[in-house]
Amino acid sequence: MKELLKSAIIVAMEEQALLFKTYYEQQMEIAKRLVAIRKNRKISQKRLSVLSGVPYATIRKFENTGD
Repeated sequence: MKELLKSAIIVAMEEQALLFKTYYEQQMEIAKRLVAIRKNRKISQKRLSVLSGVPYATIRKFENTGD
């Protein structure tokens, strides 16, 4: 229970921190988080493309530019 509360507090703090960033900074932060999740699960961009139905070029562009 203590770990769950700690995790919830961390998420809330991260979300609050996003409020004070520019749109571009927010997009890059989201892209950075998604890259970390993808790499943690050992999924390549090409494999993610196949699994999600999102074109590889779109995934690559989002991860590099946040756009």
